[in-house]
Amino acid sequence: MYIIINKLKNYPLSFLLFFGSFVINEVYSIQFNNQEILNTHQMFKSTYHRLQDNEITKIKKCSPGWNEGFIKSNLYKGCCEKAQIYAPKGAMPMDAYRFLKQVVPVDIARKKLYDESKLKSLFGWDESFWTSQYKKTNNPLPSIGIYIHSPVCPFRPLGCGQNDDLHREIDGYTESCPNCIANLKNNYSNTAFDENVFSNNNNMAHLYYTCGPAFDSEEQVDYKYYLTTDTNNNVSITPQREKELIKFMEEVINGAFICASQNQNTNITEIVMPLISCGAFAKKYPGGKIEFFNKIFLPAFKNSFNRNIEKLKNGKVKTISTIGNNTIMNLMLSEYIKTLSFSDNENFKSNAYGMVPDIFFDDNINKFKNALFVVPGDPNSAGGNGFLADPSLDGSFGANTALNILAWPPTNPYIKKQLDIINLKRKLYLLIPLVFLVVVIVYFINSKNKKEDKMDYYTLDVILEGAQKI
Repeated sequence: MYIIINKLKNYPLSFLLFFGSFVINEVYSIQFNNQEILNTHQMFKSTYHRLQDNEITKIKKCSPGWNEGFIKSNLYKGCCEKAQIYAPKGAMPMDAYRFLKQVVPVDIARKKLYDESKLKSLFGWDESFWTSQYKKTNNPLPSIGIYIHSPVCPFRPLGCGQNDDLHREIDGYTESCPNCIANLKNNYSNTAFDENVFSNNNNMAHLYYTCGPAFDSEEQVDYKYYLTTDTNNNVSITPQREKELIKFMEEVINGAFICASQNQNTNITEIVMPLISCGAFAKKYPGGKIEFFNKIFLPAFKNSFNRNIEKLKNGKVKTISTIGNNTIMNLMLSEYIKTLSFSDNENFKSNAYGMVPDIFFDDNINKFKNALFVVPGDPNSAGGNGFLADPSLDGSFGANTALNILAWPPTNPYIKKQLDIINLKRKLYLLIPLVFLVVVIVYFINSKNKKEDKMDYYTLDVILEGAQKI
């Protein structure tokens, strides 16, 4: 023992640095197999369909066909590497990982639009971790979000060119026309992926995928936890639960602000913020979406902004825009943002954008190359949820980006890598007392030998350089 200590008396922390770097390199060494990832994606995709689904339903419920070509491309691995998980302090890394992984294909207002038995047999679960964990604890999970950098292939259903009254009435496209359906299948399901289109970060988008509280069904976790129903079936929320709900929404928005201001892999200058949970998700909230906007979303937005103002100023974000149907609520938020001070003589800017994919056609995708789109999803389902069959921002982004595959751990192994590194980091921190003891022993050995040796000190931050933080 003495010989070992004496030999390493100048290098105990250097040795730990070497050992830690070696272990982390092993963790970082991922066997990235595009074909295996594609097979997993296709298996998950096969569970989207139930026996009663017709052809058009099958097409609309699935991710765009070009996603499969994207998985095979050289661009895919680089996009996977950029994914980064965000969660509030105190959140358990394994819970965050399982929240993202254990999801169902399509769940709209708690309608299970997928093959439950097939999902169970292929992946080992038939309901989301969000729901199953609530059944165990009677408490909702904290807000979890994930940043991804995704290609954008804007898709708009095209008509077959007929000019009769039915086609004119609905903008040239109708599902009662076989030729229109054939166009949909060819243009959405069978579109090839052209990697050259996305060179030099063209036609790419920064996305922050998160989940707001959902009150569109009495079966939603949030409905059960936050709301109460009296004997007359009157639904209300207590002052305490209202405070908790505002706090949860604040954490949802915090994740987006922190992602935009601190993500080192991006050059984000604009946050595009939807009215999270103020649409379909507020359907059964007492007072509806207007009440939810005034009592929950807006207070949470103000709290989160005040909490993160310095981070935003230190970053490059000077514009916080809204997105969605230009309702009075969107315009109210946009006008409020314009009153917020960025500096002594400059306020934040704000734009009110329309829906996806229209803004990509109208304004050109590359106009948004430095914008972070906040995409609110359903906590039970995979990103994109019902795709073309889902008239929400989640569905729209799912149908026009690679959200569905980049934000799901089984098709993005680098999400699991983050969890491994976080766990390894925790274990290495446990070595600090041992390192300290070794340093003390070395100090006394040096004192005894009356030698003046220099020692280089390294922090664990150096050992863990490059590790992503949750």
